Amino acid sequence: MANNKIASLRISKGINQSELARKAEISRSYLIAVEKGTSVPTVEVGSRIANALGVTLDDIFLPRVSDMNDSAE
Repeated sequence: MANNKIASLRISKGINQSELARKAEISRSYLIAVEKGTSVPTVEVGSRIANALGVTLDDIFLPRVSDMNDSAE
């Protein structure tokens, strides 16, 4: 399971994978791997993805309090 929220943020903003990859200057295949959690981006690439989505790195990679409460149940 992916430990980031890139796909959900991307979808909520109406951006497809190709567009996000282009804006973040990465390949679509690499973006797919990051979204699936099979590849971990560097801080630089994570920052470019966050900027392209208009969010912070924390928004992508840190769990929300509600996420932590769900996993404790």
